[in-house]
Amino acid sequence: MTRNPIHYVLIAECLGLVVLGLSFGFAFFLLEILITAFLGYGIIRRSGQSLLASTRQAQGLGIADLRLAPKQLLMMFAGVCLLLPGLLTDLAGIALFLRAAPGGASASQSDAGESGVIEGEFETLSDSKPQLPKSRSPDSKP
Repeated sequence: MTRNPIHYVLIAECLGLVVLGLSFGFAFFLLEILITAFLGYGIIRRSGQSLLASTRQAQGLGIADLRLAPKQLLMMFAGVCLLLPGLLTDLAGIALFLRAAPGGASASQSDAGESGVIEGEFETLSDSKPQLPKSRSPDSKP
């Protein structure tokens, strides 16, 4: 009978939590579980609200702009990983969060074109300063 690979992950998660509890004490173990659970919940809530707002805006405009959806879904999955107890899922959640976070490791060069910077060149026509035309006084005749 072969075991599912998920069984091995669950066993590694349990062993990691036991080692954490034995090494640093029950208070640190409980603190790690609570902190990562709150972080995961916050990430899920924030990315879910952002995804919902962008979906409503796209529906209101009558266009489907789903460019932000993969990052928001990746953030939600990172939140779920942080919400689950275990050291491996916490590491996976942190890695996914850093990957999907704005300005994180996934900032691509293709987004640089949307920054509003227009490149160009200029050339001076003369080295001298431009002179204003001499004004004529109302008394002078042409």
